[in-house]
Amino acid sequence: MIHFSFIPLEELNSGVLNSLEDRYELEEVLTFETVGELKIFVDLLGAELAQSPFQNLQDVDSSWLINGTLKSFSEPEFELFYQKWITLTGRDNTMDEYGQLICFNSTVGKLNKETHKVVLQNAI
Repeated sequence: MIHFSFIPLEELNSGVLNSLEDRYELEEVLTFETVGELKIFVDLLGAELAQSPFQNLQDVDSSWLINGTLKSFSEPEFELFYQKWITLTGRDNTMDEYGQLICFNSTVGKLNKETHKVVLQNAI
């Protein structure tokens, strides 16, 4: 399992990203099996991943910026999104899977509010 932190930032600041305490205050973490699943997830939300300018961040294997506005789904729209997600990724349809994605859906507004949306592949 790979843990991905989604972090909204007004300014691109490696200081915030290098502080585990600061990141913890801002991040929403999702767990996927592969980077490919991350890309599918962001694509289903109507955005795309781009390499970030950050290198050598503390406890981070890779980082990306999200280009575009992430979709936030109503309950019926979320159900359709979730079924498409399960079909495209082959992931198990579990309460944990559903829970992490519905929780993320509730934080999309916070991510979209800031100028930058950063995704970190956590090394820990």
